[in-house]
Amino acid sequence: TRKESSLTTISKKPVNVLGEKIPSPILASELKFKEDYHLIFVGGPCVNPLVEQFKEFPSCKDWPLMEGEAMIKYAKNGKNIAMFVAGTTAEDTRMATEFLKTGKHADIKGRYIKIVNKKPQQANLKESIQTPESDIGDIDFSDYPYPFIKNGKFQNMLLVVGDNAKAKDTIGAADVAGSLL
Repeated sequence: TRKESSLTTISKKPVNVLGEKIPSPILASELKFKEDYHLIFVGGPCVNPLVEQFKEFPSCKDWPLMEGEAMIKYAKNGKNIAMFVAGTTAEDTRMATEFLKTGKHADIKGRYIKIVNKKPQQANLKESIQTPESDIGDIDFSDYPYPFIKNGKFQNMLLVVGDNAKAKDTIGAADVAGSLL
């Protein structure tokens, strides 16, 4: 048998960055009291019905995109923020998570990005999200990774994948976790 090396060993310990643990993705069914957290949903409403509880996010029945397209969108979540990262297919969702990972969103104002062929095609510049009942303020994509990270520390946030998500959504959640650093 082959001996494990540092290249083949998978660590079971959480990764620490700036003294913080990078949150591991959870299943939607494990989330209790969603309003208590900043949330990042990875995967569409057809695999994660919890997404449909947000009026700003599309439902499975009314999915607006074609194959080859994805979206990243912010919404209010009580005194917190929710971000939705999803595509028409698992491959499209992965395209959106990889887009976040590249940092190409840094100059984009607004709270909605449509991605086609790995390029942002549309941003909603008119609307931003204000949460006056908290200290989050007015946010858009140029602020990312805030409010999920502030002053180098994770801010009570969770990465959420659907119970019926494909493996690519879970890998995409790892892409998103990496984009927060």
